[in-house]
Amino acid sequence: MKRLHSFVLMFSGNFDIKSTADKLLIYLTFYINVALKRLEGCRTLAEGTKAIINLGLEKVPVPGDPSFPFPGLFPLHQSQQEAELLRNYLKQIREEASGRLLSVAYCCGF
Repeated sequence: MKRLHSFVLMFSGNFDIKSTADKLLIYLTFYINVALKRLEGCRTLAEGTKAIINLGLEKVPVPGDPSFPFPGLFPLHQSQQEAELLRNYLKQIREEASGRLLSVAYCCGF
């Protein structure tokens, strides 16, 4: 996990962050790396889907949580309601990215 975090920090060091969309790209790059790690050893789409579903069942950390991978990248939430809104948004984009990743990883013999 630390290696992935270093990769994204290195990537962001060479990447001029101009907007929140750029921050989202960094977050998704990190998430895709985590998802790919979970897919290691999964030989079939069924195995990969199970691994990604299990990843999706984990609580999605938000800025301010100790397990959030990028402290300072996103502003801290101002209320619990705002934190849950962001958590749901991040969960939704992770699910979308996961579905696309599975379709690419298993289309041609991963």
